[in-house]
Amino acid sequence: MQSTIVTAPTAERAFAAFAAERYTEIEAYLAARLDLDCPPRVVKDCIDWNGHLIKSRFDPDGERSPEHSGIVTYTENGFAAHLKAVFAAAAGSLSDDVDRALLCLWARQCFRKAWQHTYRFNRLRLTQTAFASAARGAWGIGPERRRGDPFLSFVLRYLDLLDLEIFAEDQLHTGSLPLQKAAVEAVLVQCADLTASAAALEDRTGLERAVVAHVETQTASRNRYNHALLASNQGVQAATEGDWPAVAAAIKTIARAARATPPDAFTELSEIGALGQSLQRFEEHRRVPWLCIDRGRIAYLYPFGITGIPYADLVNRLREHCDSGQVRPVAFHEHFTAHSDIWHPHARQDQRFDGIELSLPEVTLTVGEKVERLQASVRFTSLGMHCLRFERPVLGVRPHELNAILLRGLREHGTVQVTCEGTAPTWKRLSRLARTILNVDLPERLAAEEPVTIHRGRSHVLLRVQHASEYQPGRAGKSAPVRDGQRLLDLFGASGLLNAAPATKESAGDWARLSGRRRKVMRGLRNEGDVLISTENTTVIASLDTPSNLSAELEALADLTACIGGALGAWNQQLDDYQAMNTAIIDAYQDPGQKRRDLIAKLRAQRTHLTRFENETRRVISVLYSPNLLRSSAHAAVLRRLMENSGLDQQLQEFRERLTEVAADQTEANLQRWETERKQHSREAVTIALSALGICAAFQIWQAANVLNDMVWAVATAVVALGAMGYMSRRYLFWFRRGRAR
Repeated sequence: MQSTIVTAPTAERAFAAFAAERYTEIEAYLAARLDLDCPPRVVKDCIDWNGHLIKSRFDPDGERSPEHSGIVTYTENGFAAHLKAVFAAAAGSLSDDVDRALLCLWARQCFRKAWQHTYRFNRLRLTQTAFASAARGAWGIGPERRRGDPFLSFVLRYLDLLDLEIFAEDQLHTGSLPLQKAAVEAVLVQCADLTASAAALEDRTGLERAVVAHVETQTASRNRYNHALLASNQGVQAATEGDWPAVAAAIKTIARAARATPPDAFTELSEIGALGQSLQRFEEHRRVPWLCIDRGRIAYLYPFGITGIPYADLVNRLREHCDSGQVRPVAFHEHFTAHSDIWHPHARQDQRFDGIELSLPEVTLTVGEKVERLQASVRFTSLGMHCLRFERPVLGVRPHELNAILLRGLREHGTVQVTCEGTAPTWKRLSRLARTILNVDLPERLAAEEPVTIHRGRSHVLLRVQHASEYQPGRAGKSAPVRDGQRLLDLFGASGLLNAAPATKESAGDWARLSGRRRKVMRGLRNEGDVLISTENTTVIASLDTPSNLSAELEALADLTACIGGALGAWNQQLDDYQAMNTAIIDAYQDPGQKRRDLIAKLRAQRTHLTRFENETRRVISVLYSPNLLRSSAHAAVLRRLMENSGLDQQLQEFRERLTEVAADQTEANLQRWETERKQHSREAVTIALSALGICAAFQIWQAANVLNDMVWAVATAVVALGAMGYMSRRYLFWFRRGRAR
């Protein structure tokens, strides 16, 4: 039989396959050239940190932890150092300029693919910056092109172009048109620089010239798309100002970019088409009234649950350790709804949505030139439904800004600057500050002998509209107040209130294409102008002709609904822990070296804990559905509708079914039965051994009496002993196999 020898492809063949968007051959080529333990997967694993083949996990607030299940947790500095070491080793192992260029092109493709599947732009840019820095350092190339080979500098700046494009999309997620415009303009400057550099490298020959031509073609495509992106940005800005000729010009620019795009580039065509469709929606609504929220309040809620500490101990520890952590409270309040008439007056304290509140320092969020100041607090309730809350007023908010501020609390929000008064660190988005408070500060304050764990729920946005008006862009002084809830929802831009806050942005004006579905709108709450809209992660309360104190009651109901998710997360985690503990005890019970009595005692203690947990959670759920929770039956109906619209009704039902299933677990009974069987086998073995011993003693007596010769009694004694041992062995082996089968 002839053996087949697989050889690595040549550089020319690898590049040709890469240019045709077939990447296997370039990976095989680099695998033969890179001097690493498992090339080029080592490099790819660093880039694909968000995929299923993670070799390193990044935790900005954590510490380096030991490796488990192939995953290593790094701090931010540790992650950067890990990347730098791997990338420097890869870049340093290549000496040929063409090989280095192919490594850059392949790495850029890996980064581009990762970009298509993640919105964690900061980490992606951190990884790409580490690669570019390591390559420049290994190859002696300066960022200003004053030293090093111009060809490699050209390829590395092509890699930098992708970094600028990722940053432009990051700025799109801030909702700020000026920030996005500046980022897109930087991309276009880089495109122009690459085009000029390509012209200066026309004298290159061979594969280097092919690489330059490929980069030049791809740069022209990115230049075309980003011109359309800039036109979209300018068109949205013009639409908000009522400059309709500028909007029409932007639509034409985007249409030209679409016509110049190859028909087979369907991804780019779809993105350009979305840009044009948004502007066309603006133009279609140029003569209809638009929405403006004149006055209101917005709150970003981060619900969470706590396991490992009773509520009374939690309150005591918070009182004792108020001055610890990065973000230190400025006030401690015994109640946050003590004077609210919404709750039933005869309800016990542990059956009310109330508890202690820690007021935190003021938080400042800077988005470009705009500064937003938020009041922060952490609320703890005896029902186990806790929440971190950031709140601020909103004044004169128009549709584009409205859709921007709805995104502020999401982890997918773009990079901004978040600071907290009296605290040195800064954060890149509001969700990062929330993570620091919940994952670092709170566990530090609650730290004791027993571990305390924070379980975060889904973030929620609560918008309370007090006064609204309708206007037409470009027509000063033409606004009119809105006093009817139906009219509010008919205005252009109100669709942002009807949809859940999205995890991503399609374009600068994507809110113009949002669906106007109204299946989760509640009307007739009190007055004609009252509207309540509930989605999976937003609640909008429009009280256009209702006093503020009455609309605050609806806000309290929305707070309660949002906080249930955090408690559910903690409850489900406790069921997971209980089931994992049962599995571990069953596995340990099969080990002959274990003290089985201790395992059964441990299981019995876990069962007792589960019973207490079951009683407590069923009590809390019954409180939520109890007629004695709220004073008003109208408020009770609103709460039920909120829970239904947010999906909490179904989640609570699923939890109750799972709790019933876990509570019916027969692990303890099975272990007791197995232990009884084991003891029964032990007693049988002792009985058989004593019987065999008695028979052998009788044999000895008869032998001493010379009833038969000694050989007969020796054989008889051996037969009895071997029979007893065989029977005991068979019984124990049967019991052992049966236990393993269980």
